[in-house]
Amino acid sequence: MKKLSVALLAVIFAVLVGCNSVGKTTVTQRTTHQIPSQSTASLDIRFATPTRHVHQSGIEQLLRQDLANGLKSAGIFSSVVRKSDDAHYQIDTRIDKISIVSPGTRAIFGMLAARSQIHAQFEIRESATNDLVTSFQVIGYGGKTALGKQSYGYDDPVREIVSHASQTLGPYVNRSRIAQPMKKKASSEPPRSTDSIETRLEHVKKLLRGGFITEEEARAQRERLLKEL
Repeated sequence: MKKLSVALLAVIFAVLVGCNSVGKTTVTQRTTHQIPSQSTASLDIRFATPTRHVHQSGIEQLLRQDLANGLKSAGIFSSVVRKSDDAHYQIDTRIDKISIVSPGTRAIFGMLAARSQIHAQFEIRESATNDLVTSFQVIGYGGKTALGKQSYGYDDPVREIVSHASQTLGPYVNRSRIAQPMKKKASSEPPRSTDSIETRLEHVKKLLRGGFITEEEARAQRERLLKEL
């Protein structure tokens, strides 16, 4: 009877306390590319979830902030800015799934409740050549504890995503090479009317890639240019 009581207490304790969560990384593409030390990066975050999540804005803000700080602290990049052509590398981050457990659910069910999780797909490319450096998926999990903010919010999943992204990119950095300063691209300057259609179409592509215009606006501009042919 005593052994049964001890076992029951152990189960209850496990439900309330749970265990430390670990993220999961799946590398989908590896290359031999080396990232020179002091390289800069441009970060684009987009959401591919079926519907807009109630915490989407908060997740994007925290992920953008923590990724920038985390990748700099790990020595992967010297700076991480918003989407821009004026960086050595482009980090495309796509959020495919968001599942956040509410405080009430976690408090009532403890470890038996599903964990909060965020699925992020990363693709890193060199800006000058558009060559792929690597692509990988990270699943960040929330804790299983019944108490504490990390047990139900999106803070813990975001932290795990940042940690795993830094660990995955670390081996690609070549500390013996120093990146050359990027030359500013005047992608927002309009081309001259005497420029070729190809040049003007390329300008539209740069505006779209830099986030200066939307897909719809780019399509309209391309149609107007093609009518001039």
